[in-house]
Amino acid sequence: MRMVAAGEEGGGGEGEGIARRLWIKFNSESVFALYTPFVVCLASGVLDPQSFVRCISQDAFFLQAFARAYELAEEYADDEEDKDAIGKLRKRVLKRLDNRDDLVRWKKLECEWSNHTLDFRALILLDLRNLSSCVVALVLPLIRKRFLFIHQIDCDLVHKIKEWGFDLPSERISVSATVKYTDFLLATASGKVEGEKSPGNIATPFEKTKLAAYTFAAVGPCMRLYAFISKEILTLQELDQSNHIYKKWIDNLASQNYEETAFQIENLLDKLSISLTGEELKIIEKLYEQAVKLEVKFFSAQQILQQTVVPFYQPDVPVERTLRIFCDFDMTCTAIDSTALLAEIAIRTASKADLNGYETQLTTCMSSADLRTTWAALSSQYSEEYEQCMGSIMAGEKVEEFNYEDLCRALELLSDFEKKSNSRVIESGVLKGLNLEDINWAGEHLVLQDGCKGFFQEMVKCENLKTDVHVLSYCWCGDLIRAAFSSGELNVKNVHSNELEYEELVTTGDIIKKVESPMEKLRVFNDITEGSSKLGEHFTVYVGGSVGDLLCLLKADIGIVIGWDSSLRRVGDHFGISFVPLFSGLVTKQKELTKGCTSNWKGGPSSTLYTVSSWAEIHAFLLGL
Repeated sequence: MRMVAAGEEGGGGEGEGIARRLWIKFNSESVFALYTPFVVCLASGVLDPQSFVRCISQDAFFLQAFARAYELAEEYADDEEDKDAIGKLRKRVLKRLDNRDDLVRWKKLECEWSNHTLDFRALILLDLRNLSSCVVALVLPLIRKRFLFIHQIDCDLVHKIKEWGFDLPSERISVSATVKYTDFLLATASGKVEGEKSPGNIATPFEKTKLAAYTFAAVGPCMRLYAFISKEILTLQELDQSNHIYKKWIDNLASQNYEETAFQIENLLDKLSISLTGEELKIIEKLYEQAVKLEVKFFSAQQILQQTVVPFYQPDVPVERTLRIFCDFDMTCTAIDSTALLAEIAIRTASKADLNGYETQLTTCMSSADLRTTWAALSSQYSEEYEQCMGSIMAGEKVEEFNYEDLCRALELLSDFEKKSNSRVIESGVLKGLNLEDINWAGEHLVLQDGCKGFFQEMVKCENLKTDVHVLSYCWCGDLIRAAFSSGELNVKNVHSNELEYEELVTTGDIIKKVESPMEKLRVFNDITEGSSKLGEHFTVYVGGSVGDLLCLLKADIGIVIGWDSSLRRVGDHFGISFVPLFSGLVTKQKELTKGCTSNWKGGPSSTLYTVSSWAEIHAFLLGL
């Protein structure tokens, strides 16, 4: 396992405005919007046009709410520059409202024709007289190109289309998710904020300015979320294709003009929040978080008329599925490496012995200073020899084609290295004298990766989905892992790792070796999967982030790499393994599914691994919102 010297710490920077800080803090929520069926289908270019039109038809309700919210915020602001900026935002929204009907009608025609869904009878429903001249100029060439190609009718008929009736439903119906956000926004803009005075009791200019800040906390996430989604989609290769019917709409959301609008809103939030108290800033944060969640629910609530690859767990599917999750522990589930934590416990224990002047048969003979020095030396030696081992593994030429057996043979070198390293730790005596009570306390208070705990908690709630979670780890102490997952209904009962040896609840310094190498992880993985029931559908997902996880990652139905371990990437590249961002992979799978191909994840060891930056992505893919 990777050894970390006790006392290593990271750092972070400050100085960003509150809008940026809040977006970073709640960015994991935005991931759930990215992985919704609507956005995945949109990104793949195969979203059913009716679903798209139904979604953008909600723009009017959002724009109307924005216009009213800006109007109130402009009244609240006491700075003329802020008033002017808010006024310009309001005028921009009103202009978009004026143009909205034409855009929706044009996009509906474009989507339907691009999918060849219009027939002759549909044309007699057209009413080009209700469209602006610029839209008519766009519609007529499309009619000639599509209609004449499909139906081979006389071109004279095309000229009569102007006299025919086109009637899009005039009734505007807002969906529940839209209403929840717009009601929240208008209530906030009207001063109906929990913990604040009622609007009628707000009298001073400062109190009014505070309401303007609250309003922009409720508006800001909406613009930023749309910009985030569009930019994520534009990074995909699929968007390079000319037949992606939603590319222009996505381009617009990712445009510089849209980004500038989002920045203006965030800049106003920063300025209006400068003089707020700590309690008022907490309200800003709460409003921002609520706005993000309501926007995410809007995307999640969009009705989809086609089969989708997300989320993996779909409650409406009657087939009983068993989802077996395997994951590494250190730096996959945890935010720190367990070696550093065990080292810290050992050093604290030795420090107590130094102060009290006691020593027992089971306490280490080293002082806390000597113990710290020994840990540092072990860590340094481990790091140096690990890099040498990586060099030996990749000593040959880069492979042209992935071969699982060749990779297994190469990783035998890593197995030998890890076993020698563990023997060195045992011989040093640094793990002697640790109290089980201290280990359990440290495990219970161990910080897990953001979203990790929430994912395992949510798995318990899924009906029609049998879940089986296994932790496969090089960690020296299984008790530490079990303690970390002992609270909060995490449903992680199966821990496969090494164990510390105890006498009278105090460690002897020895390690009971069970899982020391990639090959031993693979053996445990195979024993579990091969011994499972054959009834129903069974899927295996392995989540890991180190070279030691590679064999299991590739053997699972879905291998997910979390984080960015440079050694893992180097070894993977050398042996012909492809690393594909999970979102990109799902978009490709959705395209294949729409074309009639299966979205089956199974098929033996794969040369493709999917990468994520957080547990939120794993949660969004497997379980959805």
